[in-house]
Parts: sequence; C-alpha cells; structure tokens
Amino acid sequence: MLIPSSCSSRFNTENMGAHERNNLHIKELGMSMGQAWGALKKSWKQYKFALATGDYKKIEGLKDRISYIREAMGLENEEIY
Repeated sequence: MLIPSSCSSRFNTENMGAHERNNLHIKELGMSMGQAWGALKKSWKQYKFALATGDYKKIEGLKDRISYIREAMGLENEEIY
C-alpha cells in the first residue's frame, strides 16, 4: 500500500509493483523513480544541514531543487520553510 503523499499525479503508480515503480523513467530528471526518491532524500538531508549551519545561500537552491524533483515526480508540492 502506498502512502497518499507519495502517490504521483503524473504517473499511475498505484497498481504497480515496487520494482516496476522504482524503474519508471522520469525524462526531465534523467533518472528512474527510485533514483529520484534517493535524490529527494539527499536534498532534504542537505537542506536540514544547511538550516542547522545557517547557510542561507544554499538553502534557497535546495528549496528549488526539492520543488523541481517533486514536480517532475508528480508529487504534491508543499511550501518549504
């Protein structure tokens, strides 16, 4: 069962198996859905670290990157503080 916030509005992933879903290619990102989840996770970790260290210049770039990845994946974009 998929978590509702992880359902893609762009790709019909609801009836796919995990392997099929992770190998789905996202043209804009040049990577698979599984790789995109990894990139998103890494970006969030970098964002949290930049917040903790006060690197505000890097924070803005990471906000844009997170939003771009989420949009390409077809995920609901939420405002990042």
